[in-house]
Amino acid sequence: MRLLQVCNKIPFPAHDGGSVAIMNLNRGLAKLGHEVALLAMETRKHPLRPCDRDHPPCAGTFFSVRVNTGFRPGALIRSLFGNTIPYMAARFVSASFDKELSKIAAAGNFDIIQLEGSYLLPYISTLRRHTGALIALRSHNIEHVIWERMAKERHSAPARIAYNLLARRLKKFESRFLNKCDLLVPITSHDDRMLKLMGSRRPSFVCRSGYDVADIPAAGQAHRSVYFLGSLDWLPNRRGLSWFISGVLPGLRRKYPDLLFSVAGRNAPHAFVRRLIRAGVRFIGEVADARSFVLSQGILVVPLFSGSGMRVKIIEAMALGKAVVTTPTGAEGLDAADGRELLMAHDAESFMSHLFRLLDNPACQTEIGARAKEFVLARYNNDTLVRGLADFYREQSLSAGRHGD
Repeated sequence: MRLLQVCNKIPFPAHDGGSVAIMNLNRGLAKLGHEVALLAMETRKHPLRPCDRDHPPCAGTFFSVRVNTGFRPGALIRSLFGNTIPYMAARFVSASFDKELSKIAAAGNFDIIQLEGSYLLPYISTLRRHTGALIALRSHNIEHVIWERMAKERHSAPARIAYNLLARRLKKFESRFLNKCDLLVPITSHDDRMLKLMGSRRPSFVCRSGYDVADIPAAGQAHRSVYFLGSLDWLPNRRGLSWFISGVLPGLRRKYPDLLFSVAGRNAPHAFVRRLIRAGVRFIGEVADARSFVLSQGILVVPLFSGSGMRVKIIEAMALGKAVVTTPTGAEGLDAADGRELLMAHDAESFMSHLFRLLDNPACQTEIGARAKEFVLARYNNDTLVRGLADFYREQSLSAGRHGD
């Protein structure tokens, strides 16, 4: 088959969960012998590095277009009170990107064009004009759910009203476009059910984000340290970390005065970095090699309260034999057993209790990490998951009268 992935950011280096999911699928499809191409927006937050311009690390053909996704107050106001595309999606509407997508779609003779996320849904009408390929939405998140959950966390009434307005606009937008796609590829069974409740009538296939298990190293010794790794330009991650350093970290420090808590991630706002440093956090910033960083750390904490989809960084940590403490929202979609493959905390007290248990008992940390690794090997093998999606695409292509070779 010939497949085109369309992305609203440069997905490499693959240091965040979304980028890891995109790149693992890209390489997995190519490994199976399919012809793949990737078109991505080059933005200020996700630039194309000079070293990647001539030698991109993705499989197949690579295209990029510079797109300004910066803050536009007028567009935000129109989104809140007008009858336009919601602001979060409008940021990614670009005439130059539309033009390049039209050219690539018309010339590529693709069987499948996969939109990597719902913010790319406005380009469906462009694709319909230039290609007969099946259009698939890979739903990394149910976007309006994130904003609904963030609204519940806000203490300020005006902020809650604004977040709820954005959530309602996003829900209307997502629901309106769902059946304009040909196929839906949710990343979790939970999201698949949500899409159906939103009115989806399209064929769907749940394809979890996989992990390349071919060269997983042996787990090292337990470390008496705690870490966080994730995109720091994503608001739910920053809000969860703020909650952790205010409500959990002080209690940990009282019992373990020398405990090292490291935070790594790209695109952290300067004010947020200052807050982390004031709290005694070791701020790493963007790491060059996520796997080496994870192997050098101890327990992963994922204090998430307003996300959606699945947390790829949790899968990565589990694959490398790390114990993970997260919230029910952080564990959503993973199907991992609480107390066996990871530990779930509902509040600051239970978060501290789980961390006390792991820090006081290295054998427990090692045991949970070993079970987590077995879980990923059995359920998240990237080759197996990508092969399932490719079979689904081939079947749908044949049904639609495309060759699907």
